[in-house]
Amino acid sequence: MPNVSTYNQLIERFRSWANAHEMIKAFGHGQVDNFDTDKLPTYPIMFVSPDVVTYETNVKVFSIQVIFADLPKEKDDRPDCVKEVLSDTQQLAEDLIATLVSNASTYFGDLVELRNPTATPFIANYANTLTGWVLSIGIAVPYQSDFCSIPSTI
Repeated sequence: MPNVSTYNQLIERFRSWANAHEMIKAFGHGQVDNFDTDKLPTYPIMFVSPDVVTYETNVKVFSIQVIFADLPKEKDDRPDCVKEVLSDTQQLAEDLIATLVSNASTYFGDLVELRNPTATPFIANYANTLTGWVLSIGIAVPYQSDFCSIPSTI
């Protein structure tokens, strides 16, 4: 598989990974401020949001937030439901980490490297109360800054 080199390619590879995962029921992407739970009505969900891109010698690093979320069941024992959702969605985040560490070539290309994964739990109130994890990761991909490939008449 060719390596990821653009944001569009990266999102499509995340979408492909999410679609292949048996537990993830919906995928979305964009700015977290525009996170619309009404457009993702089936849970658990995976939502990818860009942060920054940094450039190193021959490497471009996409800093990405990947949200894994689900709705706790409305039961009498809500804390236990939240605990279960946190456990399940943490496993989803760890599945993505495992893919990027040991099997990145299947979805992202041979030369892709995972950088600095961290996961932060959350309980958020949107249209519904969502619970899950925000996985912050860096995805390093090959990058050649080549003036000759710029479409310019200079």
